[in-house]
Amino acid sequence: MKNFSSKFWEWLLKRSPQNAAQPNVQPNPIDSVGNINIPIGTEPLETYIETESILGGPIKIGSEEGVLKGPDGQLIRAHNKLSILLGCNHIVAQFQALDQEDRHIRGIAGKCFYCDLEVQELLQKGKITVFDAERLALVCSDCGKITNSGQLCCPKHYTAVSNPDGTTTYLSPEDAEEQSRQNTTKTILSSIALLFGQNSQEIPQENREEQNDD
Repeated sequence: MKNFSSKFWEWLLKRSPQNAAQPNVQPNPIDSVGNINIPIGTEPLETYIETESILGGPIKIGSEEGVLKGPDGQLIRAHNKLSILLGCNHIVAQFQALDQEDRHIRGIAGKCFYCDLEVQELLQKGKITVFDAERLALVCSDCGKITNSGQLCCPKHYTAVSNPDGTTTYLSPEDAEEQSRQNTTKTILSSIALLFGQNSQEIPQENREEQNDD
């Protein structure tokens, strides 16, 4: 059964032939399953496999349910479910977020634009696998925010700004840099305006009247 389960997860998480580099971020999930003690001589009788995936990507989320026959004839029911640790450090077990009466279940919002740039550089250097490059760029539905520039960002890359009306605006690194420049310009202009205003007030009243008569 252990070999059968390993083959299933190998098929479930099969990675691209481009993935030649050895992972140094997260071991292959295949190595972390099959820890249930199943008696030697157990024979699989029935298996039900259900997966979710994004077309063109290596990430698959799924589950396996099976019925096995033990060496003594006893029927054994087994269930394996795969969860993914995303780049925002949250674990998800499904793509779509779900709100139930008693709890909220996170989903996957998509890829953080800036995390994706970072992991692609690591991938090109052979420091991570294709699977980890995809996983680390993903952000959960709770963490992912759309910024002013229209990019999906994780908390590491966006800046939250509270508006006077109580709403929140999310700034990408470029948005934050641009706003900082605008704030600096406003500060300089305000200082200049204040300086000229003070100079005008320092002119004696009689001199102002003479200037007006001229």
